[in-house]
Amino acid sequence: MAKLTTLLSALFVFTCFTSFSTFANSTIHPQSTERIVLNLQFDTASAVIRPGFEEELQTIADRIKGLNAPSIKLEGFTDSQDKQENNIPLSEHRAYEVAKVLADYAQLDIHQFRWIGIGELNPIANNNTAEGRSRNRRVELVISLPSDE
Repeated sequence: MAKLTTLLSALFVFTCFTSFSTFANSTIHPQSTERIVLNLQFDTASAVIRPGFEEELQTIADRIKGLNAPSIKLEGFTDSQDKQENNIPLSEHRAYEVAKVLADYAQLDIHQFRWIGIGELNPIANNNTAEGRSRNRRVELVISLPSDE
């Protein structure tokens, strides 16, 4: 019965959306999930992280390294400029590229990370403008901690 209770409580995790600056200075509590929209930029149809984001990625890697057995998932996204069938692999490639950098900076095995491509689904900005499309070409970091039990 205790295992079932633990499983059920794990299913009802608290999820909050956090900016990078809040994440860099916050505490992640057991049985909670933090979703951070990374302030990275990608060119259209590219998975190459633009230069200038090393400090942010290092800060995130330092935070990840200090966590106890986190579940780390990276979700990649695209704008809507191409077909979804092309956007899924591109967004997955973006998430993978960020996972590689974070694993390297945090000195963790890449297999401690999971990455998926979402494509153009769940935009955070209007895809009808260049600025909106740029914001939608992103990677989100999802970190979950196990319960204290």
